[in-house]
Amino acid sequence: MKELLNFTTGRLFPLQFIFIGIVLIPSGVVLLSSNLMLGVSFMLFGTLTLTSFQGVEIDTAAKRYREYNSYYFIKTGSWKAYQQAEKLYINPVKTSQQLSSQASTSSFKGRAFNAYIKFDNDEKFLLASDKAYEKVEAKVTELARFTSLPIIDNRKVLGY
Repeated sequence: MKELLNFTTGRLFPLQFIFIGIVLIPSGVVLLSSNLMLGVSFMLFGTLTLTSFQGVEIDTAAKRYREYNSYYFIKTGSWKAYQQAEKLYINPVKTSQQLSSQASTSSFKGRAFNAYIKFDNDEKFLLASDKAYEKVEAKVTELARFTSLPIIDNRKVLGY
């Protein structure tokens, strides 16, 4: 069993910035021959948008965890100790997105599932999120085996 469990919970930059980063990397390569500083700056910002994530790491051997931000694959965040994990649960959440245009506005509603862990110091952290319950459950199964905690399914409790 792994001693360090990593749960990447999302990107730090929105999709628009990631798209700009994808455009800036080849633009920076082209600019290297004419303007070295601008080319390098474009490439650095582009790779920053693509390599920035947030997540939670749990060190099962040392009984510690940290919430981190990762820039250029370098994780930053302080470690905190815990005695035991109290709960491991999956909650259903309602999602809603609005798409506006000049002529009309459309709303899209759906459902997603979020997995959380709660430690004995009353801190809880998002571990995984997806539209499919099975995918979220698969991501936290290894942690459930380590902690000997059942995965609490709150679909019935919350009326889903």
